[in-house]
Amino acid sequence: MPVIADDSGLEAAALDGAPGVYSARYAGPHASDGENLAKLLREAPGGSALAYVCAIAYVDPAAAAAWTVEDRCTGTLTEPRGSGGFGYDPAFLPDDVLDADRPSRTMAELTPAEKAAISHRGRAVARLRERLG
Repeated sequence: MPVIADDSGLEAAALDGAPGVYSARYAGPHASDGENLAKLLREAPGGSALAYVCAIAYVDPAAAAAWTVEDRCTGTLTEPRGSGGFGYDPAFLPDDVLDADRPSRTMAELTPAEKAAISHRGRAVARLRERLG
């Protein structure tokens, strides 16, 4: 039977791609979202390039097929604001301008529909669908 699995994380250019696959436990194995965000803000300078990255793996043993797709949502580190989203969203200022009248909103200030439109996971799923045909 085919299997699909995904993982995602945040890459900070100033930290050589960290926290990456350790995003959920960046400040320790049982760290909260707030603790992880606080550590990122201590270690990376404001204005640093960021990217949310999602990788999806597909394996179909019957067809001897195995491959991955990846996509990202790029942005910059800013002072936290907004109450939506989770994790690093309050300090992630996306590069994609969704509304010319309000271009500098963090991921935590976007509506769920706006966030979904530029999401790294949504983009990776679109690539998966293309690949599956």
